[in-house]
Amino acid sequence: MKPYTPEKLVAISRYQNYFPTLPEEVRGEVYRRMDALIKEEAEYCDRGNVKHMAQILTSIALYEVLRRHGQTEAEAYGIVSGEMWKFLDPSGMQKLARRSFFLPLMKKLVPLGFKKGSGFGWRYTWHRDDPRDEFHFECNECIYAKILGKRNLMKLGGCAATRASSITGTCRLRILSGRRRSARAASGAISALCGTIPTPATGGSEPGAYNALLIQKNVSQGLLFRHCGG
Repeated sequence: MKPYTPEKLVAISRYQNYFPTLPEEVRGEVYRRMDALIKEEAEYCDRGNVKHMAQILTSIALYEVLRRHGQTEAEAYGIVSGEMWKFLDPSGMQKLARRSFFLPLMKKLVPLGFKKGSGFGWRYTWHRDDPRDEFHFECNECIYAKILGKRNLMKLGGCAATRASSITGTCRLRILSGRRRSARAASGAISALCGTIPTPATGGSEPGAYNALLIQKNVSQGLLFRHCGG
């Protein structure tokens, strides 16, 4: 594939709308830091990881540059996390989640999507013998945890496995039949199914606060996303 470049990564990241609003000096610093990060994390810079690396490297560089320009830790984190959330629009997936074909579709599409969208550094355990009303898998290795963890930046979030893996190294994602729903939580669940959960700027659990994810589905009411401990 063509070499990774900071400009291309920013352009496909969730900061693509926010980035042009930054001063030119700040944008230049972010690009230079990303260029260094690409070299530091070259082993993960393959075709399968390009979208993940766009998120990871842009998040790290943006956070660090904002800090150097006088933002407090909380302010820089709030900007990075807030802009990532702002870019998400889970409404389409939320509508699909109310349809009876959603769960069977996920059983087929999620493994295929993760195979295509995961390069070096990922490892999953799939459970092909799930009952009709259940689908779950484990993410045993995650590049978000590997890259962010060694920089003590796990709070920048990224994927469902990031926070869970800091405790157990494994993140379980499960969809079951259920009755309850939460609008905010449903957004998190949708993001998890898409492969990423950015850590919210306020509220919620800090990285490493739980070691499993449970997603409950109800055909008429959508999804429930909640933390569980087992």
